Amino acid sequence: MTDTALFYRVFKVPEVAYPVIDAIVSPLEQRLICLLNKGRFTVDDVEQAFWDIEGSSRSGESARDFAGRAYRRGIFSLVIPETGEAGPDRYTLSDFYGRLDVFVVTEQERYRSFDPERRHALDEWYFNAYCARLNPDPAVSPTEDAVLPLAEVLARIEQDPRQLYLSPCDCRSLSGNCGKPQLTCLSYRGGPNTFAGRGIAKPVSREEGKRVVMEAERAGLMHTAGPMAICNCCGDCCYLFRAGKRRSSMPRWPLILWIIALAEERCVRCGQCVRRCHFGALAMKASRGRKNVISLDQERCAGCGICVSACPSGALSVRRRDPPSGREGASGDSVRI
Repeated sequence: MTDTALFYRVFKVPEVAYPVIDAIVSPLEQRLICLLNKGRFTVDDVEQAFWDIEGSSRSGESARDFAGRAYRRGIFSLVIPETGEAGPDRYTLSDFYGRLDVFVVTEQERYRSFDPERRHALDEWYFNAYCARLNPDPAVSPTEDAVLPLAEVLARIEQDPRQLYLSPCDCRSLSGNCGKPQLTCLSYRGGPNTFAGRGIAKPVSREEGKRVVMEAERAGLMHTAGPMAICNCCGDCCYLFRAGKRRSSMPRWPLILWIIALAEERCVRCGQCVRRCHFGALAMKASRGRKNVISLDQERCAGCGICVSACPSGALSVRRRDPPSGREGASGDSVRI
């Protein structure tokens, strides 16, 4: 097996990435991955791999510095023992799925230099890989994510004492179909092998987190939340909603707790809500003998409330949705949000 074929196998590189792989994983990293394909390894093993490749120790970047950079790039991951904490300088190889996630948010300009067809193919591959990691039973909620209106998201941030981290949205970084803001993902995940641990996500205060959410609302992004993250999503790029559509699992997953109510007598028919809705729940329709009217299809409504904040006349509001029947989590218990 050639070094290239071995690298593709070890790092689980899909065929769609072959033409651009050198831009995502450097040739030196590819050779080291082949040599370090033995489970866990240390900085000393990285040093020995350099000797095997170059016939000498590194003249510039040390093996320790290289390992730290490879970790930040999503090439290496830290080994986490049963104690739940990473051991010092104990690494394992990541894979292409993990590296691509890091690459698109940290090297966006380089990723955008790929031709659109290649980016589309990589996005489709990643989305399919994401879906393959979910529980295949469409009747089971694979995560605890729920769609929430602005006020509830702000209240959650205010009440949660944990450290928040802010990072670019990997969905929109990969897809980029909508042109919406990308620095919008809030997470409570710190520690090894997270975006925060790799130095990608930056710590922010609760006030800063709330400001991110409010700016996302103004930009027309929906809000979703789970136990460990608060995301600001669009309907074009977001893997959560794309997967929900593929699985035909909405409103059970992502869980939709709210629904929009329309007071027709207050509606001024400006169409702001129609332009904001990601799912076509609101539409401007002609009415015989009357001006055009706004119609609401509650079956399409995700209860995100971004139409409410855009309504100048107060004709829209959010109310609690009747819970979907048979809503179960992955463990068989009621979904917790």
